[in-house]
Amino acid sequence: MTNPAISICIPTYDANGAGPAVLSRLLQSIEEQSFKDYEVVISNHSALLSAEASGYKMLAYTEHQGNSAHNTNNAMSHAKGKYIKIMNHDDFFHHENVLRDMHHALENSDKRWTVCQCVHTDANETQLFNHHIPSWHGEKAMVEGVNRIGCPSVVMFERALAVECDSDLALCLDCALWIDLFRAAGRPLLHNDVGVVIRMWDQQLSNQINYPRSLEEDKVKMRAKYGHV
Repeated sequence: MTNPAISICIPTYDANGAGPAVLSRLLQSIEEQSFKDYEVVISNHSALLSAEASGYKMLAYTEHQGNSAHNTNNAMSHAKGKYIKIMNHDDFFHHENVLRDMHHALENSDKRWTVCQCVHTDANETQLFNHHIPSWHGEKAMVEGVNRIGCPSVVMFERALAVECDSDLALCLDCALWIDLFRAAGRPLLHNDVGVVIRMWDQQLSNQINYPRSLEEDKVKMRAKYGHV
């Protein structure tokens, strides 16, 4: 059997009982995609296995609560596609041609990773706001926690780059992932389209930790890891 073009890797968590509903919303937006050469790999952090996700590649994962890096890496390690598209389970695709357009952009470029624009919504999807246009301003800004790329859901990259999320980071694992992609493949292709909707709600993992303290701790680790002071 031929491997798919894209592996959509979804780390999940219970989100105090709200996880199945937001996962269902994401899966609906995947099924609506006009580009069909994909697989869905779901890494299940807790008791989220549900009827909504039946038929997809489900991976049990039971590490300690809150370790999204391990959970994301678990999904990526089972991916078979040429490209990996991480999607946080509470986000979803903005329109039906996102996979088609991002795949076409990479296939017709010398770049090995691409980043789409995004908009944000509230918990109940009552409005769209905060249109974000990604940009790359170098490693040093990322080391200091200034993430102008965005969350993992906006990025697609070649699986052959073999990057992983840093499980030693609580908050800045996406910044570290972008630095690792840059070091492996140079600047990303910035895709001129809104591709995903990011859900801003109280069940986000970043709201479950002490944000100021975690940010400062991660910055110390990032400076040591990447050599910026």
